[in-house]
Amino acid sequence: MLPSIHYKGTWWSLLAMPLVATIVVSALLYVIFQMIDPTTAWAGMELGNSGKTWHYCEQNRMDQLLRQPSNSWSNMAYFFFGMVAINLGLADSRAKFSANLVVDNPILSYWYGLTSIFLCGGSFLFHASLTRIGQHWDMTGTYAVTALPVVINLVRLTRPSRAQWKRAAITIVPLSLLVYSGFHLFKWVIDSGVVIPLLAALILFTTLLYHRLAKSRVPSLLLAAAFGALVVAFIVRTMDVKKIMCDPQSIYQGHSLWHFMAGLAVLLIYFVMRAEKEA
Repeated sequence: MLPSIHYKGTWWSLLAMPLVATIVVSALLYVIFQMIDPTTAWAGMELGNSGKTWHYCEQNRMDQLLRQPSNSWSNMAYFFFGMVAINLGLADSRAKFSANLVVDNPILSYWYGLTSIFLCGGSFLFHASLTRIGQHWDMTGTYAVTALPVVINLVRLTRPSRAQWKRAAITIVPLSLLVYSGFHLFKWVIDSGVVIPLLAALILFTTLLYHRLAKSRVPSLLLAAAFGALVVAFIVRTMDVKKIMCDPQSIYQGHSLWHFMAGLAVLLIYFVMRAEKEA
């Protein structure tokens, strides 16, 4: 049993299904990609900024279907972490803990997981094609996964009673979808270098504020791990863009590690919200 995140099971039972699903989906994608002609797959589509210049460390292979293979496949980390959240939601639907708003309403775990999977699709499309439309959906997904914890925290800060938890949880879905749509519509006028760190700061601020107002108990180590992973993610992303310790031909890429660490950070933030129990 994993009491810290209110899950009646082992780590293996939590991770096994997401791992198998990730392997199966990756294998299916690989088979499908073999059937696509790389010379026509992205024909006629406008290149994004990274397709016009050498932006990330990984070499742009413009004659291949996956123009940045490592940076493309590493997005499956988002799929895996999203499936972990969905698996927890399935477990919540069978075993109620009545601990907090997130644990008591599986719809939030499903939505959290689907948002991460949405980012997987958008970012995979972008690094595979290096097109402007791929860049658009990649950033929409990035804004979505960082905005969702903020939306959840803002709703929780209204301090709904236990009787209102279900209504509050259902409200979060359309509210966050509205936020996602706003970021998508205004993507090209938003400075991601400002907005992403701002959203990360808002996650921390609203989490600590809720923790203080609700007098909730949450493992400090889990909270530190979540934001530690986020800091590492930003560091490796910056190093990759600045070509520090860069090997364009290697399968090991800093931006690929960014995908993993950012996805892990988002999942750990979700664990923090699951771990909280009101006094």
